[in-house]
Amino acid sequence: MASNAKLICLEKVVLGNYVRLGAESQIIDTNFHDMIDTTNGEKQKKTAPVFIGNYNFSGSRISIMKNTITPDFCSIATNSFCNKDYTSWGHNILIGGIPAKLIRENISRDWEGEKQQLDDFLTI
Repeated sequence: MASNAKLICLEKVVLGNYVRLGAESQIIDTNFHDMIDTTNGEKQKKTAPVFIGNYNFSGSRISIMKNTITPDFCSIATNSFCNKDYTSWGHNILIGGIPAKLIRENISRDWEGEKQQLDDFLTI
């Protein structure tokens, strides 16, 4: 995660191998407040897990919220809002927007070309 990024986890956040998120990005698995359906009084679940696939990459200022699941080799455009399961769209995809939609298929960062450099600068 690049500068000024935040990770807020009350339930579960799983990051796959080689996940790279841009500056000012955030992953949040909660909406912080109790919400209620006003028609039937049913309380809504406040938290839900987030699963980010292997080799995911994003631009800056993205928001990944509860219930988000991304496939392997998924790129996320800058200023996007993710809040659902995107795995049915396949691997090697570009998603983006508010809320995130499929922008392009059959596209990926050149992970193999950058792998040694990524390993050299890995910080945990």
